[in-house]
Parts: sequence; C-alpha cells; structure tokens
Amino acid sequence: MKNTFIVTIAALAVTSAAAFFGMFLAEKYEEKLLEETTQQADRQVTDTPKEAEKYEYIIAEYEGKLAVFLPNRVTPKKVFDIYVSTLPQKDREDLAKGVGAADYTQLLSLLEDYSS
Repeated sequence: MKNTFIVTIAALAVTSAAAFFGMFLAEKYEEKLLEETTQQADRQVTDTPKEAEKYEYIIAEYEGKLAVFLPNRVTPKKVFDIYVSTLPQKDREDLAKGVGAADYTQLLSLLEDYSS
C-alpha cells in the first residue's frame, strides 16, 4: 500500500513536470514564430522601395501568387490565382521588387498583362 502511494505520487510528479515542460516548449515555439513573422513583415515593409510611396498600388508576390498591396502594407489588398512561378523570369524579378501602379487604370493594365 505504501509503495503504491509512492508510485502514484511519483507518477503525478512526472506527469506534472512533463505537462509543464510541454507548455514551456509550446510557449517558446509560439514566441519564436511570432518573432519570425514580425521580422518577415518588417523586412517586407523596409524592402519596399522609397519611390513606392508615390504609387497608389504595388503588385508583388504573396505566398507564390500575384497580389496587390497598398504602399507600405504587408497584408495584400487582393490575391489573385496567378502563380508567379508561371510568369517569365523578368516579370518574376520585377515582382520580387514590387511593381508600382500610379492609379487604378494602370493597375488594371498591369494585371491584364500578367494574366495573359
């Protein structure tokens, strides 16, 4: 009986320690993921060329697809089902830097070019 009690207490202690360690690892993983996401977002904002501020729209790649951004924003306004990998090399290079559109009409023209 005494041995059963000691084994039960030991099992509870091990289980508690494992649960605490698991929660600690999950918290550290979440912190690291948040930090990486923030760094990536900061990189996207700082990598935007200074002349991008004169554009009303920026066309760039987002998760492998063509997307429209507002200047200095990391979240796209619209993502299209146009895979950048299917575009010519020059277009892919331009989209990696961001292609500016001064107004809605120019945006539509550029999108039409990329989609044809």
